[in-house]
Amino acid sequence: MLNGQRVFDADTHIHPSVEALEPYFDSEFRERLPELEQYKVGARSDQTTTPREDPSRHHYAVSLSPYRRHLGDAEPREVPKDAHSRLHFGEYTGEKLPGVGVIDDSFEQRVADMDEEGTDVHMMVPDVAIGVSLLGDPALEMGLIRAYHRLVSDLAAAHPGRFKALLAVSGTDVEGSVAEVDRWGKERWAAGVLPFAGVGEPMDQPRMEAIWGEGGVVLRARRGPRGGGSRWTTRAWSRSGPPPPTGASARCTTA
Repeated sequence: MLNGQRVFDADTHIHPSVEALEPYFDSEFRERLPELEQYKVGARSDQTTTPREDPSRHHYAVSLSPYRRHLGDAEPREVPKDAHSRLHFGEYTGEKLPGVGVIDDSFEQRVADMDEEGTDVHMMVPDVAIGVSLLGDPALEMGLIRAYHRLVSDLAAAHPGRFKALLAVSGTDVEGSVAEVDRWGKERWAAGVLPFAGVGEPMDQPRMEAIWGEGGVVLRARRGPRGGGSRWTTRAWSRSGPPPPTGASARCTTA
């Protein structure tokens, strides 16, 4: 709360570790876990910038190629030793670092950080299943997405009114994605969708219309990490409003 006004942070992230998601894996996905073992990497170990992750945790990384050149640099910087687990190398410009693991499942610490800085609500963008689509198996991608939705649902239930989040959907499994939207879209924490179109696929491909038909308004689009090979688009959630016209995903601001 600031000057009597509620403070809503509309661009925070959640990057659940394998350990955080594991309790939420369904039996179908759990049977496929041995196939992903070779892609398991240690979480980011650098504690001097953000996000700060528990170095004992892990993520799945498939051909992740982060951006090395910082704004204003003439040449790319040296690749850190834990580059395989990083999505970016931005410089931290704040005055106090967030708690360790708040981007993962350290929910109590996340709420404590929010209370300290006077933020009432976090809207979370998921960093889940990024790059897994490169394996060409939608079942693996959707298994992670389903687990993420269950985790966020528990987080929101434990802290009513404090969290909003984007649903993750994928163009590699439109039917499964629509089922996830139908399941979670009416929850108070569901603020929109973050689609992964698929490797080499445009966001306005015809098969994505089944997802857009669920309702929504384009908010923004951004390029994903180069390992993911696709654009991200964020849509505000509005099941009661009219669906956007065909190709609407191409008409959005970029960030």
